[in-house]
Amino acid sequence: MKNYKSIFKVLLFAISFLIIYQKALLYFSGSKIPDFLYADIKNKIVKGSNLPKSRTLFIFFSTNCNYCSVAINEIKKLATNRKDINYVFITEEKDLTSIKTYVNDNKIDEITSYILIDYDKDFQKDFGLGFSLTIPTILYYNQ
Repeated sequence: MKNYKSIFKVLLFAISFLIIYQKALLYFSGSKIPDFLYADIKNKIVKGSNLPKSRTLFIFFSTNCNYCSVAINEIKKLATNRKDINYVFITEEKDLTSIKTYVNDNKIDEITSYILIDYDKDFQKDFGLGFSLTIPTILYYNQ
């Protein structure tokens, strides 16, 4: 019984450490847009360092995510009043036809030309998100 308590304490410490580490990574790397490299839906390469240096909202989405559609509708409402924000949509799906259909159906191209595809599934690493990722993920950078 004593061994289980020791193992439990070690696991609790390890999990606590990982959570704190992940939060620290997000805090320290979250002040500046990372220098990612993704393709857009026209197959042009877009670098994080080439984005306009202003407020930017990154939206990581999936075409088969109902919550994403709800979030996108709210972001479109925000975009009508907040023209000072760049909106960058990112997906890791590879089917260009379904991405373009989703973009057209949700009228994403009305608020941004930045619709990017993360072919290498680097979004979590590039944005310092650590181990967890929910869809949609929305990140704001105030540059």
